[in-house]
Amino acid sequence: MKLNVKSILVTISISIALLLACAAIGYGQHNLDEFEEANINWRQFEGRSISILSIPHAYGLAIEPFIPEFEQLTGIRVNLEFLGEDELRRKRTIDFSMGTGLYDISSVGLSIIPQYAQAGWLADLKPYIDNPNLTDNEWYNYEGIGEPFRKWNSTEDGRVVAIPVNFSGPILWYRSDILEKFGFTPPDTWEELVELKNNLQKKLDEDPEYKNVYAFSSRGWTGPGSNTWTICPTIFSYGGRIFDENMKAVFDSPEAARALEVYRDAQVGYGNPPGSEGIDMYTMVDMFASGNLAMMYEGIDHIVFLGDPEKSTVSELWDATIPPQGPAGRYSSLWTWALGMNFASRQKEPAWLFIQWATSKPIQARLGPLGTPTRLPLWTTEPFQKLKQKGWIEAAQWYVENGTVTEPLMPEFREVGEAMSVGFSNVLKGEPVQESLSDAVKKVDEVIAKRAIIIED
Repeated sequence: MKLNVKSILVTISISIALLLACAAIGYGQHNLDEFEEANINWRQFEGRSISILSIPHAYGLAIEPFIPEFEQLTGIRVNLEFLGEDELRRKRTIDFSMGTGLYDISSVGLSIIPQYAQAGWLADLKPYIDNPNLTDNEWYNYEGIGEPFRKWNSTEDGRVVAIPVNFSGPILWYRSDILEKFGFTPPDTWEELVELKNNLQKKLDEDPEYKNVYAFSSRGWTGPGSNTWTICPTIFSYGGRIFDENMKAVFDSPEAARALEVYRDAQVGYGNPPGSEGIDMYTMVDMFASGNLAMMYEGIDHIVFLGDPEKSTVSELWDATIPPQGPAGRYSSLWTWALGMNFASRQKEPAWLFIQWATSKPIQARLGPLGTPTRLPLWTTEPFQKLKQKGWIEAAQWYVENGTVTEPLMPEFREVGEAMSVGFSNVLKGEPVQESLSDAVKKVDEVIAKRAIIIED
């Protein structure tokens, strides 16, 4: 059975929104009670209008049915516009950089936070959080959002530039039925993963039931945020880093080189699907959902697809666990979608009321685990804990408490990430490890040198 993940992911996002819309039908005054517990005047900006720009990801689509409830609560009119990610990036950059204030709020991915924060395009939300007329923090509990998510959506000088609404990060997905049948347990380290891949493939090859099933795959394809998303935490777990304290690229160190060797051993060769050195996320998730992959290292948010029996043939046969560790520890590659406020907005106070409402515990609770919410207390509640896949729940809780960012978050991420990714891809294709990494380091240093010249000018 071959599944088209690209189209199905869109269908699932819309389906989630429709399900939540059905749940929202009949919502009346009694549903506002949990918000009216907040000791603020929700209607202090009644009659105002705000404009929001979002991509049609699961969270954005899922929250849309509840917007009439916000409008009823506050008297604020909400104009919500969905755009594809590339079009959103273009339109948002023009609006925010030129200071036109066309949009008051926008979805912001973690990788653009440094660029927008450095340029001053995102309003500091801390004054709104600290203002008792706008926020009852005993009710809102900003600190209830996972510390890693708060950290990476803030700046070193203490500004809160976005409020995270959901998260992702690579975890090890595995077919629990296959591992149990052959007497294997999920690996804890990268070396154990390589060993398990080889031993599991031998068992799969011996069993006719698992013809055309491969043991493992992770990301291989080139591009910033592609193979860098899964390789950077591997480098950290072996004691390597991407930059040193002087912003000199160092991902060609002996530790980083060893990490690439292990990642290559896990990603390429016996036990991997054909073309694994360049495999993309969609193909990999497609294979897992179709039953042709026993393990994969991919984003935790794919539960939206893999947990749906109408879309996945293995919806009841998988579980997951936290990322493998290396000699220097266990690292991840955290990603968040967040809500940021346009610095040029002329409706900052009503915009903050929306951000506060949209990221509050009551709203995140309604979206459930499929929305991968950022508030840790929710993950211990019954609707979340009742999921069959306990390992997936534990992995999600681990991210909320311990998630780390290992990709270099900087305004030049696209250029830097592209150079890194090409070097990583060359390793996966069989080129010498040290030479490939050193060539990539030189290219990254050139990008950073250009930034230094601009700053000096």
